[in-house]
Amino acid sequence: MDISTTAITLMATDYRENDKILLLYSPDYGKIAVTARGIRKSTAKLRYAQEPFFFGNFELAERQGRYVLKTCTQQAGFFDLREDIVRYVAGCCVCECVAKFEPEGQPDQQLFVDVAKCLAVLCDANMSAYVATVYFLIDYLRRAGYEANFAECRVCKQHTKRMYLDLQAGGVLCEQCRQPESILLSRVSLNVMQLLGGITVDKLKNVNIPQSQLKECLGVLNKYISHTLGNLNSLSQLVKL
Repeated sequence: MDISTTAITLMATDYRENDKILLLYSPDYGKIAVTARGIRKSTAKLRYAQEPFFFGNFELAERQGRYVLKTCTQQAGFFDLREDIVRYVAGCCVCECVAKFEPEGQPDQQLFVDVAKCLAVLCDANMSAYVATVYFLIDYLRRAGYEANFAECRVCKQHTKRMYLDLQAGGVLCEQCRQPESILLSRVSLNVMQLLGGITVDKLKNVNIPQSQLKECLGVLNKYISHTLGNLNSLSQLVKL
């Protein structure tokens, strides 16, 4: 059975001599693996489909429960991300998050829209890649059921001047409820993550936050995500840039 769907290429892995396995995210089918035969050849007409962030219409053939790429047409490539290392790694972080943590075959149309919007924001030279990434990760954690409420203590629901990230508790604790291993959060990172956790993607253009503060937030999120969901290699790289 052949299917047609819009999708974003999350990543591609070499397979056999000239093939690749494309990991796509579709609003209709969720995360799906697709074999792209001969796509590694220099003469391959569909080579662009293997690029991360590729956005297009895919025609797929189903063969014994697996999908094979027939053809595709480009809608957007988000190729501007390749012109800046920070934006590129930020885009990889968004795609890796979906690739690693989303279950296969479970579509989420809103997540697809959010990924596309975030990649579009990252292409805007006037927008901070760090702002967009912090926003996306906070939103994804909420969607995945691992929201860390930075506004109040997870245990007593109080808010004090000193708040701590507790990985075992899965959130933020106050001075009274914290454990010895809890990590003290700066007031800056708390304020930034509360702000970005309470707005919509179209409001990001109005946000002006120093890069140092945003990178501090990414470091906090990296620890939290590594503990709750798993490691994101691109997020660790982005924190270091």
